Amino acid sequence: MAISIIHQGYVNTEGNPYTVIDLMQPIGNDEEGIGWLKSIDGGSSTNGLGASSTVRDGAVYINVPSPFKSTSGLVNSTAAMISDFGFMMGSDKFSGALQYMEIEAGSAVIKGGYSRVAPPTKGAVGIALNQKSLDLSCYTKNIMYASGSYVESIGKADGDNVEAYAFYAFFDNKGGCHFFFSLRGNGSVAQLCSMPPNSINVRFIGNLEPLRKYYLTDAAANISGSVFDSAGLPAANRVVSAYDRRTLHHVGNTISLPDGTYSMPVASKTGNSVFVVCLDDDAPPDFEAQIIDRISII
Repeated sequence: MAISIIHQGYVNTEGNPYTVIDLMQPIGNDEEGIGWLKSIDGGSSTNGLGASSTVRDGAVYINVPSPFKSTSGLVNSTAAMISDFGFMMGSDKFSGALQYMEIEAGSAVIKGGYSRVAPPTKGAVGIALNQKSLDLSCYTKNIMYASGSYVESIGKADGDNVEAYAFYAFFDNKGGCHFFFSLRGNGSVAQLCSMPPNSINVRFIGNLEPLRKYYLTDAAANISGSVFDSAGLPAANRVVSAYDRRTLHHVGNTISLPDGTYSMPVASKTGNSVFVVCLDDDAPPDFEAQIIDRISII
């Protein structure tokens, strides 16, 4: 029984500002990763606007391009480098001196805090890079470019020249944040956490691996469509998968509903092209699949 699928469109959904996409690409070392960040947007990020600014401990950078979208378009973000914690960013401004945040030994509980005028209206996302609760000094850098903002943070134990962690990110003007980090004897993973909208509580989400390319956006794209059998009737329980056209990485998966429709979040960023494969449920030799190619993420 042959099947066919009709692609009905794609949208960037609102609501979840904490989508971190693993681009499934390892990095050999910090220098290679920095080269990747500088190559974003066709290399235009290498033409900096203004001098680099470097500060120590608790740096807060405002008005960096934001991966948190709204109905009024892109808004600016606040990126904070918290010395004893790592990195945190939100869609509205931090206020006052940042205080330490740390992970309780042997658990995924985040404790500590920082001062704000009010809880974030759209929340904040953070990456804990200091899992041993060391007293760290944080050296940070921010460079503004025509295509976005580059930030980096190097955390070192007080009186020690050995890096505990290094975090690098590029916030592009298209509404995304590309980043990676490295750890030096400070745990094999970093912890991803969030601060919900209008809350001062910080909660653990999951783990991220060092020397790996990541992309942060407010929501993954969503692909929807319908599946029909050879008689033109809705086909239920069909496996529908999406793949990045350039890397061939699997970026989405779902099952068609009783009415043949499907809706699938896709871990792919704006500008990428994907293809969707729908599998038939017949046994060989009649097993067939249908492909919809060149779906552009907007």
